[in-house]
Amino acid sequence: MVRASEAQPAAPVQARILVACSEPETLRSLASILWQCGAKPLVASTQRGAKAAIATFPVYLAVCEDHLPDGGFEAIFDSLATRSPRARLLVCSRLAEVDRYLKAMNMGAYDYICSPYRFPEIKAVLDGSLRELSFKKPSVGETPPKGRMRSIGA
Repeated sequence: MVRASEAQPAAPVQARILVACSEPETLRSLASILWQCGAKPLVASTQRGAKAAIATFPVYLAVCEDHLPDGGFEAIFDSLATRSPRARLLVCSRLAEVDRYLKAMNMGAYDYICSPYRFPEIKAVLDGSLRELSFKKPSVGETPPKGRMRSIGA
């Protein structure tokens, strides 16, 4: 795990996954799942840290908690849209809030998931976003988990 505040760009700079989450245990859990998927995520616990990471590194996927101590996912979405227009935003929530889900999806979030976060779910979103970014077609019978709100405990 690389903290966004400690991140130093190296040549060549590789596109990264950013995890922005204020809850330490959730941050570790999400980063661990991404490590298992073969990713080396940048982590931030505030909106400010996430925006600094986006300004420093090319980010192709941001996994962001809907509520951070210094604001919501909206500013992170705006930073991504400005710096990395093809990047995808996965919004995570501890609560199944329909209003937040609709707002995130209407803004263009790739997906919105509720806790508890599970490896297969995160992996499917990661695979789907990578497939979209590289314009690969899904395998037969495979459908990306776009636009579904998952209920807590499902």
